[in-house]
Amino acid sequence: ASSGRPRAPSYYPFNLNALEDLRLKAKFEFQQVIESIPEDAKKAYLQAVEASPKVVETETEALQFVRFCNHDIQAAAKRLCLYWELRLQVFGPDRAFLPLVLSGKGALAPREVKSLLAGFPALLPETKRGQKVFLWDRRQHLPTAIM
Repeated sequence: ASSGRPRAPSYYPFNLNALEDLRLKAKFEFQQVIESIPEDAKKAYLQAVEASPKVVETETEALQFVRFCNHDIQAAAKRLCLYWELRLQVFGPDRAFLPLVLSGKGALAPREVKSLLAGFPALLPETKRGQKVFLWDRRQHLPTAIM
């Protein structure tokens, strides 16, 4: 009997169907952990899901958080909730749940997009002598950008 899912060709060195099963299991477990987190700790996440479920799905894919947290699903779920809390703090309630795009019509305002495109600073690791190195990449400099 067929499950309805396409089967992996025999020449693949690994079983794609088993990988898909693991992915679905991890997403299910992740969602269970999210549900167990207290309401106040996941308030921003729930607001995001309510306001813009597609943005939540595309920009904060659960398995990326799981991989980052070395497959610790509990830590990944907490990190996801913290991400949305910080995003709400940074962008405010009017823009936090919009997509992070460089169009000026998402979470980033036109002025912020212009600043990003103009080049931005980076603090590099200290030198062997302990000196701090500050890099300002101006290759993308836009003469009209406001700094």
